[in-house]
Amino acid sequence: MDKEALKKKTVAELKDMAREIPDVKGVSAMKKDDLVKLLAGHAGAKDEPAKAPPAKAPQVKAPQAQAPQVKAAGAAGPLGKAAQAKANIKERIRALKAEKREALDQQDRKKTHRCNRQIHHYKRQLRKMAKEAK
Repeated sequence: MDKEALKKKTVAELKDMAREIPDVKGVSAMKKDDLVKLLAGHAGAKDEPAKAPPAKAPQVKAPQAQAPQVKAAGAAGPLGKAAQAKANIKERIRALKAEKREALDQQDRKKTHRCNRQIHHYKRQLRKMAKEAK
């Protein structure tokens, strides 16, 4: 099948066709363009196994000891302003949790309460940001 005929099909049909090809993984995560390229390449060379587009490397979370590097305001870079704000708030929450642990060890109830209230405030901000993003 040529690319034009494949482009006219739905993504669900293309995924079903791609699943029939042996040694192809990650079909459910592929986009329509990737599926069209895969199927067109497979149709052109039936003797050779089709190669799937390179899969994205799994993201590994950094240890909590390392804080995410957030750029200065005005230089958004790869992170958007909302993502920067979210990262800043999460970093503040981590710092407050550490402060709270110290206050608990010292049995300082006022400081523990203040930390709890600030953590609560920041978590509500994060939930509000997530709700607005939808």
